[in-house]
Amino acid sequence: MKHLMTTALAVSLLAGPALADIKLSGYGRTGLVYYEDDGRDPDANETQISSRVRLDVNASVEAEGLTFGANFRVQWDQGDAGVETISPGQLYVTADGFTAYVGNVIPAFDGAALLKQSRLGVFERSWGGDPQGRFFLGADKGYGDYSDRIGLALKYTTGGLTVRASYVDPDQTGHQESGPGYAEETALALHYKLSDSLEFSAATAQNGAGFKGNDLYFVGARYSLTRAARVGLNFIDNGTQLPRSAGTVGSPGNTVTLYGDYKIGKTTLGGYVAHNSGDWARKQTNASFGVGASYDLGRPFLAASLQRDYDDRLYADMGVRFDF
Repeated sequence: MKHLMTTALAVSLLAGPALADIKLSGYGRTGLVYYEDDGRDPDANETQISSRVRLDVNASVEAEGLTFGANFRVQWDQGDAGVETISPGQLYVTADGFTAYVGNVIPAFDGAALLKQSRLGVFERSWGGDPQGRFFLGADKGYGDYSDRIGLALKYTTGGLTVRASYVDPDQTGHQESGPGYAEETALALHYKLSDSLEFSAATAQNGAGFKGNDLYFVGARYSLTRAARVGLNFIDNGTQLPRSAGTVGSPGNTVTLYGDYKIGKTTLGGYVAHNSGDWARKQTNASFGVGASYDLGRPFLAASLQRDYDDRLYADMGVRFDF
């Protein structure tokens, strides 16, 4: 009897008033990447193998109608020797359509629906259709120079409407407030699904990536012509700050992107054409384009793309990805 009572007590303690729900998810991908004269080293190999392993860890618990949770990410990319692989953490609480986040939040502009839907290939890139300016992203590995960065975000969903708002302070200690790249970024995004066929999205980031006066704007729409075919149109005002890869001279301008995809059985074909009005160091053309295809094997899929960037350089990839 004593043994049975001890066992029952142990089970009771393990059960507790609320059990945590711990979920693991992620993906692996690998493939070949060709990037014509990528600008790093004229003698470097233009074709390389690229791989990634990502593990997302999410733990949550429910109490009094609220869901409290926390998550972080472990990610390895080819060439990551000596680089951080664990992301900063994020905590959240959810109730009645509202979710509040603190920590490594996904800023509203970065998480805006339809903003990056022109991406192609197994590595999900869009050399012409993606934003060409700078704004804060959710960190996959670490904050880099922003060790004291803090983010706050709020998401509300009702029916077909989703509203996101975020605030990112690159240095909440205030030590770097006067330095370039240390202004506080605020962002807002709206997404409305009018029907199963039509959806709209809009977003703005003020002081994007911490640069004062670097204000970005985005509007986009996507329409399902049939169950198999979709077409979208995006406009992005890229602000004033170029990404580091483009150099420091010039302007990121505005980008207009027309994109679409068509599904045939297990195969999905996609493509985009984009026009950018900016002017920067290596830019050779105002037009960029891309075509791609993927084949669904169940949870894994095969994918490939061929794209041309604004520097008039060709990019191609092919490989496999599996989600778990």
